[in-house]
Amino acid sequence: MSRRSISANRKCYRYAGITLSTSNSDSLTREPTQQQSLFAIFKIFFALGWVSFGGPAAHIGYFRNTFVEKLKWLSDNDYAQIVALSQFLPGPGSSQVGFAVGYQRAGLGGGIMAFLGFTLPSVILMLALAVLSSQLTESSVFQNIVHGLKLLAVLVVADAAWGMYKNFCKSTLTVSLCIGTAIALLVFQGIATQIIVLIIAALVGTRYLANGNNESAAGSLSFSVMPLVSFLLCLLLCRYLDTFRRHCNCSRTSTKRVV
Repeated sequence: MSRRSISANRKCYRYAGITLSTSNSDSLTREPTQQQSLFAIFKIFFALGWVSFGGPAAHIGYFRNTFVEKLKWLSDNDYAQIVALSQFLPGPGSSQVGFAVGYQRAGLGGGIMAFLGFTLPSVILMLALAVLSSQLTESSVFQNIVHGLKLLAVLVVADAAWGMYKNFCKSTLTVSLCIGTAIALLVFQGIATQIIVLIIAALVGTRYLANGNNESAAGSLSFSVMPLVSFLLCLLLCRYLDTFRRHCNCSRTSTKRVV
């Protein structure tokens, strides 16, 4: 994802080596200055970090409610493309979506501010709970509060899923994809099922929806080689470092046994 270049009717941004081109919308708010935008991004994500309970799925719902429905930073189509891309990439989807929203708003600095703002409350809460764990976590009041927040997260996820369903499942084919995907993921749970479903949905969308009037297919895709190569190199490097770490641990264990 790179800084957006806006033409008369089209805007583009790049994320993980894929350039997404989406229709410009008059409903989107006008961008503030860079410094104001960075502070606003950090402040909004910092506030979200204190109340976004329920895990990554709920976070995506909170993000949609805040940045699509309330602030109008993104259209539903733009947000759906970011979410779809984050589900294809490894790692926590909500962190990727948050970083992408911040990056789309104010470049690399915006992405960093979004990540720091959304992550910092979790760090503070975890440290506080670690210090006060024996006094808070075992009390019935605290457990009831957490249970209530979990129920709230379920409602947020359901609302986000329903909103995206109404916007993108407008034909028999898209409804069939949605229902078939849900059934497959519920019946055959696992990473392999998720990858297979993503590939099938991508092939069907490319074949039957790319040239249609469906709003979810309004954007076009182009690929940039260098970010993808960098991504693959990082994966290989992480794999090598993990293997090296395991080898060192085995060597230390063997040395201790000999001694």
